Amino acid sequence: MPFQFGYGLSYTTFTYSNLLTTLLPNVSTTLLPPPAATLQGGNPTLFDVLVTVECTVTNTGTYPVAAAEVAQLYIGIPNGPEKVLRGFSKQAMSAGESVTMEFDLTRRDLSMWDAESQGWVLQRGEYEVYVGASVSDVRLTGTLEIV
Repeated sequence: MPFQFGYGLSYTTFTYSNLLTTLLPNVSTTLLPPPAATLQGGNPTLFDVLVTVECTVTNTGTYPVAAAEVAQLYIGIPNGPEKVLRGFSKQAMSAGESVTMEFDLTRRDLSMWDAESQGWVLQRGEYEVYVGASVSDVRLTGTLEIV
């Protein structure tokens, strides 16, 4: 059986809490990205940060050992894939220490390619937000609404 992304062994355990998903103020959520001069890689507005996701991860192991955890962010796109990896963060923690893991989501992260318009289209609706140690070990779930 293949190992999942981020799989590893540790002498401690981690808990996840305080999921916060924030649509940034004054960002464009139009269907198509705002027009801009095309640069290498495409329209630069595809890489504007629209949403931030934060959570708290705590080293809660029985044994007092320092260790690192890789928190992974998956997004369920409306009318699209159920779970796609959109970020990860590795943080080292002392025993009992808590850290805030932060993820930025760009317009491109939340869009799907539309063959008809030949462009990246920001989906309308409710996005599922998953944070955990792997795709099958989700510890926090939430939603994000793009109207």
